[in-house]
Amino acid sequence: MGDTIAVLLVITAVMCVGYFGFEDDASLHMVAAVALLTVLAVKIAVIRWWHSMGRFLPALGLSLWLLLALTWLTSAGDFLELT
Repeated sequence: MGDTIAVLLVITAVMCVGYFGFEDDASLHMVAAVALLTVLAVKIAVIRWWHSMGRFLPALGLSLWLLLALTWLTSAGDFLELT
């Protein structure tokens, strides 16, 4: 399940950068997305290889959820008229 989410997030990120490029007004969105992919990679590494760091999995999971929500809100804000 986690591999599928990772693949979908990377594909979505590549498609967004390919279509929209790097815009100055979307800097919070880009920072949140990069942090999201980084935390996801760390969580997968902890699950697969660094079992001794398993005590950090709840914090990594919460961070993933918050970063995903922030990334979604910063991209959907104009569409939903939240900003």
